[in-house]
Amino acid sequence: MKIAKWGMAALSIVASVVMAQDKPAVKDAAPTEAVKKAPVDVDKLLSFLPEVAAECKGGLKIMGIEIKNLMKKQLQRAVDAGADVPEAEVKGYAADVAKNMLIQKLLVREAEAKGFKKDTEAAKTQVETYKTQAGPQFQATLDAMGLTEADLLDKVAEQLQIKAYIDSLSKVDEKEAKEFYDKNPNLFKAMKASHILAKYKDIEGGKEPTQADKDDALVRIKEAQKMLADGKSFEDVAKEKSDCPSGKQGGDLGEFGEGQMVPEFEKALLALEEGQISEPVETRFGYHIIKSGGKSNKSFDEVKDRIIASMSAQKGQKTIDEVVEKLVKENDVKVNITVPEPPVEKK
Repeated sequence: MKIAKWGMAALSIVASVVMAQDKPAVKDAAPTEAVKKAPVDVDKLLSFLPEVAAECKGGLKIMGIEIKNLMKKQLQRAVDAGADVPEAEVKGYAADVAKNMLIQKLLVREAEAKGFKKDTEAAKTQVETYKTQAGPQFQATLDAMGLTEADLLDKVAEQLQIKAYIDSLSKVDEKEAKEFYDKNPNLFKAMKASHILAKYKDIEGGKEPTQADKDDALVRIKEAQKMLADGKSFEDVAKEKSDCPSGKQGGDLGEFGEGQMVPEFEKALLALEEGQISEPVETRFGYHIIKSGGKSNKSFDEVKDRIIASMSAQKGQKTIDEVVEKLVKENDVKVNITVPEPPVEKK
């Protein structure tokens, strides 16, 4: 039961709702010894929660009952399924949730102080997206977590409000993006290629190919090479002979940057002129015949938006960490849940 840095209960809530269509919150337990354990009283398990679970300057508080309401149904489902729920882990999780919920309140207060308001309409749109993605599991997941759709809407609105505030502090302008582009030219070299692959048959799980497997792949790639020498088009040979899924597209691998292909493949490709076809090249996957589609450098205008988005995301994470650290110190955040020290392992 771990939670990310400022992961906030709302993020966990949203993630649970979105992922609910893929798997239930708690799997059905098999009839093992775990299910036969003495019943666990969840109310008693959560009885350690104080009246005020977390508090800080300015009167912001997270009440113990809020934590209980958020955790009780999830814990009950885990207990009913026979899962192990050690008290120390439950306390640790509760302390994390209390702190993260308080941090969320601090961030909302800070965002409002800087002029950022809740955008309820945008939140409604986001919740509708979650409902579509989750399908029939949407309401079931909310019920299992003791939440209403209105609760979720409020949490999403807060998340969008906080995001708008953090985004305002972590903007990346075109000048910064251009500096990054100029300092990292290799990241923006583009290559195109097609290939025909005679794949080693038995290399799943990192196994090394046998000599017989290598010999077989070499025979198959030479058959493809002969077909090319006899005048058949590269695309047709790829469709007929390649073991790579790209074979269906005539071997076309599209466009990619330096370092995205295994070294042997890239080295052979860089030695080719556009339209030129290589001799068989061995990699850890098997033998390839490679056809160069040419090389180019992406212009700044082509990649500007991608650079800004990537740099903004990195800057945003650093910014949120710094803002949270500052708010926690300035507001004397205190969690009133005592978490047992983990046992010291005997040497």
